Amino acid sequence: MKEYKNIELITKKIPVEGLGQWIITISGDDWTKILSNSENNLLANLQVPGFRKGKVPANIAKKHIKADEILRNAGNLAIKIAYQYGLDQKDLDVKVTNKPGVEVTQLSKELCQLTFNFDLPLEVKLAQYRDFDIKKPEITVTEDEIDQQVSLLKDRFAIFSPKEKGNLVAGDIAIFDFKGVLNGQEFPGNQGKDTQLEIGSKQFIPGFEDQMIGMKPKETKTIKVTFPKDYQVETLAGQEAEFTIHLKEIKIKIPTESNDELVKDINIPNINTYQELLDYIKTQLAEQKSKSVKDQFLNQLFNEILKSTVVIVPNSLIDKETDRLINDFKTQLKQQNLSFEEYQKMTKVSEQDIRKEAQKDALWELQTYILTEEIAKAEKITASQSEIDQYLNNISLQFNISVEEIKKTMTDLTAIISNVRRNKTLDWLWNNNGIVAKQEPEIKKSKSSKPEN
Repeated sequence: MKEYKNIELITKKIPVEGLGQWIITISGDDWTKILSNSENNLLANLQVPGFRKGKVPANIAKKHIKADEILRNAGNLAIKIAYQYGLDQKDLDVKVTNKPGVEVTQLSKELCQLTFNFDLPLEVKLAQYRDFDIKKPEITVTEDEIDQQVSLLKDRFAIFSPKEKGNLVAGDIAIFDFKGVLNGQEFPGNQGKDTQLEIGSKQFIPGFEDQMIGMKPKETKTIKVTFPKDYQVETLAGQEAEFTIHLKEIKIKIPTESNDELVKDINIPNINTYQELLDYIKTQLAEQKSKSVKDQFLNQLFNEILKSTVVIVPNSLIDKETDRLINDFKTQLKQQNLSFEEYQKMTKVSEQDIRKEAQKDALWELQTYILTEEIAKAEKITASQSEIDQYLNNISLQFNISVEEIKKTMTDLTAIISNVRRNKTLDWLWNNNGIVAKQEPEIKKSKSSKPEN
């Protein structure tokens, strides 16, 4: 665009956001010309009662056009001119990769500044990704942890029987309705119907369960409690609330005492004896701990790798993943009978702040995914047919559906192949990093691991 002499173009890259920019400033005679064209366009389309369109005398027409209208219209005219100017330039380090977003960042009688935002192209430059000296903690399963799991199972399969006599005491199960107010006003999550609570379990606000002790079935009682100062809902933290409780029923919990009965109640395939159940619990605990340790280790490892490896993710991908994470979060809130708007009011967190945090998570997930794919390519890690079959078999066992049915539902196994390759790559990273060699989980023997009659 040779006719424009007072246009300046500066490029800018923001790799962490996957964003490239053209910052274009139009000033001097070029801007004066655009302002003049803007005014003429507005005059040509002006409609004033008593005059035909475009035939309004200049002295009258100018009274109907405001200076800020001329500026805004000129800014819109400048967008097309500035974009074409950028397209005409050669060897810019920020290329056109997609339809840009554009914003007017400065607008005055002296100049107009526009910022065009483009995706930076996906870029990966692998650096070191093996032989990092990150400690792998030893995995142990204690006898207390095994005992705790057995107790939880006994509680889960306990029998709940109506309490025939007596008032509510610690250890009883209370079935009740409640409704709370704060300074006479209701608040989100302030009420519940047919709530089931084990008294003494400390699931409710401190003091709530204690003040229920002694109540009788069908009794209604009003109590006062103070929310903890570190309560997760800031608007309630440290506040005193009043709750009206109506106790409907009291039940007592009778845990399964017989270990043989417990094995029958749980009904786990191939678990027929109490000793086999204990062995199963040990294995499950070890696997859970192994997964947790491995996940933490890989997070540390990716942090170290990303210090020297370049992974630039296009901005539009980050936005798309951010939207997905926010939508997932809204779904989770909905499942808790809480709207996104109610959550914002309760936490006093703006939508902008929520999005900013989601963007960080989105960037991390995309970077680690892309990085894993690149390492798989570099190490020539692939998914064999037997590994794909094993993966399908695991899904079959988990959801109790035949492999044939899975294949009918998933005609394209691309996602499964990708998951197998990704899992193999993560295993490779685990095995080729860390200062402590991978070891079998240590199982500490427990007195309670002996079968009881």
